[in-house]
Amino acid sequence: MGADCREVELDLDAVLSQYPDERAEWERAIPALRRLRDERGWGFLAEASGLSERALRYALNGGKMPHAEARRKLLHLAT
Repeated sequence: MGADCREVELDLDAVLSQYPDERAEWERAIPALRRLRDERGWGFLAEASGLSERALRYALNGGKMPHAEARRKLLHLAT
């Protein structure tokens, strides 16, 4: 190798991107949200999240994950 070559040390944690597993985070929150639903009702969760009761029922029964803003609100309630 020529005289211009230098060793480069890389910190892989600084280079690699970390992506949150939003689906797993959502699925971990579902039991707490179901308990909250049993205590406070569908209307409370719907109003707090901005979702319709129908969309909320679908999400809590393992259907489609709610959009980011509603999911953020619901995850906050679950903690």
